[in-house]
Amino acid sequence: MSKALLVVVTVLTLFQLSTAAVPSTLKTVYSLNRGSANTLIAAAIVKATNISKNVCVAVADAEGVLLAFQRMDNASISGVDFAIGKAFTSVARNANTTTVSAASVPGGITYGLFAVAGGKYVSFDGGVPIYSMGNQLVGAIGVSGGKDLD
Repeated sequence: MSKALLVVVTVLTLFQLSTAAVPSTLKTVYSLNRGSANTLIAAAIVKATNISKNVCVAVADAEGVLLAFQRMDNASISGVDFAIGKAFTSVARNANTTTVSAASVPGGITYGLFAVAGGKYVSFDGGVPIYSMGNQLVGAIGVSGGKDLD
């Protein structure tokens, strides 16, 4: 048997043994991809267009890293950082930014949160976590430029 074939057989055997020994510790992990992120952004832009708002939209993955971003024509330049921050905040706190904002007032359980992480946290409405069908956090969307309740 050649050395290469022996290595392949050994690796496959070890893999079969290792997965057979620990199947209960494995779990399915869902994630957003760029295509899904762009679909979410397109839907948000359609909604913004329908209500005559110019918005910035960001989608972050489950680690809070930016996956996709779009700034509509004439959207506020400050909306860029706000939309990205809202998506990050929703992932980091596993909550919508409305809830995080309410808890960040003096005396609230997250008061002072927005002074940490290099200012990445944003306390304005518009960030919403995204969950898989199995209720696993897979990312978040942040929208800036619309009225808070739109």
